[in-house]
This record gives sequence, structure tokens and C-alpha cells, in this order.
Amino acid sequence: MSVAIIAGSSKGIGLALAHQILASCPKTIVFAASRTPSLCVESSRHLPSQQRDRLKPVQVNITQESDISGLAATISKEYGPKSVKQVWMVAGTLTPEKSLRSLKEDLIWEHLRLNTVAPMLAAKHWSPLLAPPIKKVEPGSHLVGLDQSWWINISARTGSIGDNKLGGWYSYRISKAGLNQLTRTMAIELGRNGIGAVSLHPGTVDTDLSRPYTASSHSKFSASESAAKMYEALTRLKSTDSGGFFDYKGDPIVW
Repeated sequence: MSVAIIAGSSKGIGLALAHQILASCPKTIVFAASRTPSLCVESSRHLPSQQRDRLKPVQVNITQESDISGLAATISKEYGPKSVKQVWMVAGTLTPEKSLRSLKEDLIWEHLRLNTVAPMLAAKHWSPLLAPPIKKVEPGSHLVGLDQSWWINISARTGSIGDNKLGGWYSYRISKAGLNQLTRTMAIELGRNGIGAVSLHPGTVDTDLSRPYTASSHSKFSASESAAKMYEALTRLKSTDSGGFFDYKGDPIVW
């Protein structure tokens, strides 16, 4: 059995990803980490028993390093020190500002703490659990999809500097741009052991996080649709794509 970790999985995209992986990877244990694991349990009662048995909702405050390291110790002890094949960093926050005058220091720090610093601390403790590839890569060739382990940071197109044509959303944009730099930098380090890291944009998704700030006329995915599209994109990514920024279709996004 291999392990997948999803941070921020009590509802929305994280919960949908947990269900997607359980259905697509019958030999994978899914650790669904969140502050309210009871919500994950309640929303997963409809799953077939063979999927529910592989779902491990755990209480983790992603901003607390002791919680992050505690989960790493649990997984290492129960499944082995190199048992993880997928890590999905989904947890985040969004309170957009329309102008410089509306910036508030506490909200700036909250965006950075959840969207940037928390994934950095998670990478510190969880990336050592990622399994190196079993398949040998010949010179000039590459691994595809889950032939290798992946670290996936859920970013957003609004984190793109080159694509920023509208302005606003200062704290969110800056925190996601920082997350993308984390992806790029950790991909270099993890790549030395044949492990990939990417940033993925989930599309505009109808969740509690984005719903208040999305026009009703704007086309939106359900959380399940977004999760399915991102998972499918992951299965097509090559080892040479590690360190990149992609949308839910697997198309590159400008930094």
C-alpha cells in the first residue's frame, strides 16, 4: 500500500480529491488532514466500504508545525519512511482586497501564513516520506504520471505575475506567487531523488472559499469536477514537467 496526504480535506476541493484518489488508486491509503476531520467522515459515508476503509481522516492544523511533524511520524511508523506517493496541499485562505487602501496587516499575514508558510513547513516534514521511483529512467527518457511520486501545491492563476491584468487581490496574489516559488525551488531538491513537484490551478470552483467573490454569471466547476480534471492532468505530467505551473487541463501557465 502507498500513501497520499491531502492537506485541507474536510470539504471542497480537498474532500473531492480524497474521494477521487480512493476511487482511482485502489492500493492507496488516503490521509485526509484538516482541522475538522469529522466533516470528512460525515461526507464520506456514501463511499463503498473498500474505499472508506482506506480513508484516514486526521486532525491537523496546517499552521502548527507540531501537528505536521506528528502526522509524518505516524505515517512513517505505520506505513514506512518512504511510503508516500502523493501530497496535495489544498488548504488556503482568500479575502481579496480591491485597492492598496483596503490592505490590513492581519489579513496580509494570514494569507502568507496559510497559503505560503504552511506548505513550506509541510514540505519540511512530509517530503522526506515521498517514495523514490522504482522504475529506472534511461538517459533521454522520462517518467509519466504516478510512475514517480509528486508534491502538488494547489495554486491559482491569480498567483501568476505575467497573467496579472486586473490588479487587486494583493495578499492572495502575493501568497500564491510565493507558493509557486516554493514549487519551483523544491522541485530542484526533490528532483535529485526522482520526485516531482508542481503547482496546479484548479479552475474557478464553486466552493465556500471562492463563492463570495465569483460572479454568478461566471462559469464554475463543482469540486468533484475540478478534482477529477486535476488528477487526470497529474497522470499525464512527465518528470520533465516538474517545477512547472499548470492549469487543470495540464496546460502551462506563465509565471
